[in-house]
Amino acid sequence: MQNCTTVAEAYPARKRTYVINGVRKTGWFASDFTMAELQSVVLTQAIWSRSPRFDGYPILSVPELPTILDVKQPSLWLNVQHDIFYKEHGLNMRNYILSIQKNVSVDYISSPELGFLQNISGRVHRKTKLVFRFLDKSLDNSIHQTYASLLSNLTFIKSIASGIMVPKSYIWPVTKDNYLQAPTSIVAKAHSAGLEIYASDFANDRIIPYNYSYDPLAEYLNFIGDGGFSVDGVLSEHPITASEAIGCFANLNSSKTDHGEPLIISHNGASGDYPDCTDLAYHSAINDGADVIDCPVQVTSDGTLMCMGSINLLDTTNVQRTTFNSRASVVSEIQATPGVFTFNLTWDDINSSIQPKISSPLSRYYMVRNPRYTNQGKFLKLYDFLAMGMDKDLSGVMIIIEVILSLEIHLF
Repeated sequence: MQNCTTVAEAYPARKRTYVINGVRKTGWFASDFTMAELQSVVLTQAIWSRSPRFDGYPILSVPELPTILDVKQPSLWLNVQHDIFYKEHGLNMRNYILSIQKNVSVDYISSPELGFLQNISGRVHRKTKLVFRFLDKSLDNSIHQTYASLLSNLTFIKSIASGIMVPKSYIWPVTKDNYLQAPTSIVAKAHSAGLEIYASDFANDRIIPYNYSYDPLAEYLNFIGDGGFSVDGVLSEHPITASEAIGCFANLNSSKTDHGEPLIISHNGASGDYPDCTDLAYHSAINDGADVIDCPVQVTSDGTLMCMGSINLLDTTNVQRTTFNSRASVVSEIQATPGVFTFNLTWDDINSSIQPKISSPLSRYYMVRNPRYTNQGKFLKLYDFLAMGMDKDLSGVMIIIEVILSLEIHLF
């Protein structure tokens, strides 16, 4: 309970050590307390990226939960995580669930212990769906089989449960450097076996694969496509985002609602995915549906106009790692700190000796953008940018001139 409550502060002397699923764990456990004792304990998120303003809510019993909701018949999902552990301490989860279902309508019961689901199968209401939850590749101690072996025997699970819940990585595996691999066939196999399948581990503030550009909506939509690749539900710590993805964005194009015609303008191309103002960034922006692509115009020492997100090459290229770094100087009309500016170098200097660098404004928080493409892509002259705009189905192009000083000095 230390992971999600203030129990350690309320009862510092009640710390215990138990063996759970073969692993020794030390902390504060619900089985050691009565509900009366837990009235002095409140819930916390214990995730430091989230605001503590939402901590401090009381712990609720299952029968209390429906009473605080603003719906007449809430749909309840109970997850029984450690039936074996509770049995070892004289607590019977099966009897508890059977006793509360007289007063509480339970729609789903999930557990990573198939033996527990087998034990309550046929004893709960007919409308209650049993869902077997895969945790990882370890052992389900209730039936002494690994999750991997059970994954290959979905027909056996179907004889007990109506659905399965799997970590989202079971469906879309992820590489060690955090990119998506090809999807597995588990969704199709589950549906073929007559099982519903739910994906877990969704949260807006977790690090998700770079393919999604830090957009949790894009991640949800990847799990609810058409045909045989739609899960039947998702387990999310931010349900409002999942609701938006499933209820709105998944059907946006087929909806009869008038959504208007908002204009989508790129910022240095798709600079969240590729280095600013490179061919990769512009092509990605066009493919992603941008109506207008933008070019911040900079000028080189030989008068070539080019697209570059900053006049200071230190911001958007790897010039600091080249011999041109020695040309750093202070131009007070532009900035108070030294820089290597586009007008310090020729087009050939920039195009042949310097690589673009992807912008990662939150890198100090270890949030970097698309590291496989950190220095990929080609710089574009203004002429080539305009040619690209004319060749593509766009509403237009945007030319941005931010620093007039360099243009005045080097063009006239």
